[in-house]
Formats: sequence, C-alpha cells, structure tokens
Amino acid sequence: MRDWLLERFLGRIFGHGDRLPRWVRQLLDETFLWVAIGQLLLALGVRPASVRRLSVVQTTLEEAREVFGRAGYEIPRLEGIETDQDLERIGDAWNHLESQQLTEEQLGAILPAPHAVRWVREAGNVVLDLLEEVLDRMRALRIRPELIGLDRREVRSVILELRDVLADAELDAAAAEGYMNLAHHLETLEADGGILATTQLETRPRIPRLGEVGRLVGVI
Repeated sequence: MRDWLLERFLGRIFGHGDRLPRWVRQLLDETFLWVAIGQLLLALGVRPASVRRLSVVQTTLEEAREVFGRAGYEIPRLEGIETDQDLERIGDAWNHLESQQLTEEQLGAILPAPHAVRWVREAGNVVLDLLEEVLDRMRALRIRPELIGLDRREVRSVILELRDVLADAELDAAAAEGYMNLAHHLETLEADGGILATTQLETRPRIPRLGEVGRLVGVI
C-alpha cells in the first residue's frame, strides 16, 4: 500500500514531517473510531443490541494481532499518531505485512484454516447483519446509498452471497484440509452457483432529492 490514501492526502494538506492538527490526531485513534462508528450506527437508528455486537469484530481483530504478532508479523494499530512521519510508519508497516509471501504450510502454522474460518464467520456475520440493518434504516430515513455511488440492490446481493458462503455446510470440512483445499472449495462455490461472482457495487452518484442532504446531515 505504498500509495496509502490517508497518508498521501494528509501529507498534501499539512506537509511532511509537520505535527498534525489536534483534531486529526484525535480522529486517528482506534478507540475513538470504534466509538464513533457505534455512535453513527445509533444515530441511524440501528438497534443498540446490534451495535454492541461490534465487540465481536474488535475481539477478532485483537486475537489476529496477537496470533500474527507472536509469529513476527505486526498488524498496525492506529495510535500515537502525532506527525506525518507517524502516518508513514504505519503505512510502511502495512506494506511490510502485505509483502509477506507465506506458503500454505507457513500460514497454516501461524493460523490454521479452521481457526481462520471461525474468525471470518463470527466477525463476518456481525458485519453483514449491521450492513443489512443500516440499509433498512437508510431506506426508512429516505437516504439513498446511491448518493455516494453505491448501488443498494447490488449491496444487498453481495450480503446474500456472503451469507451463503458463511453458512456453507462443507466450509469447515474444506478448511480442515488446509488453505489450498479451502480456496479450491470457494472456487467451486463460485463456479457452481455464482457465489462470490463479481458484482458492480459502484454506480454513478445520484443527485440528492429534496430534503435528502438535510436528513443525512441530521444523522451525522
């Protein structure tokens, strides 16, 4: 991720090596971001019980950090960001993580495939449930995702497809045979039923309807 979007964007505005403004430093903090995501979901009208399930995603992320950290692979954390150089440091850490070419055996030794499937199921189901509820609330509030260039029907289609994958009865058996067999099984699902097929999520951003921007700003 050498062209890491956030680092480049802030670098243009504030200059390299400069101390970032206080509001930016506070924004680039994981604790703040998790709270902000929860508050935004609540403002949309998502049920508090659903929002509390974000803790499952947080727990999964922390477990991943611990597992890969023990093997010497750091998953960067957004914290202690004071200057543009700190942003570059985090970007470099992501670049290093993405550049690692692990064999199936190496990856399996760090994180067995069945464990990875369990993580994806637990966190994935939470995210999909929240996405579906967000779409329902946006529809009730008459705020279209097409305002930011996302096709609502395609998003719902992807949610259904991913639910099918996570609920697949043979997923665990495939994972038990290792990552290569798991990948082959996912390819078979795609070929047989169109699951995970490429979809066109992006669409031309729509012009706001009367009152739509006001309703969106009201939520924010």
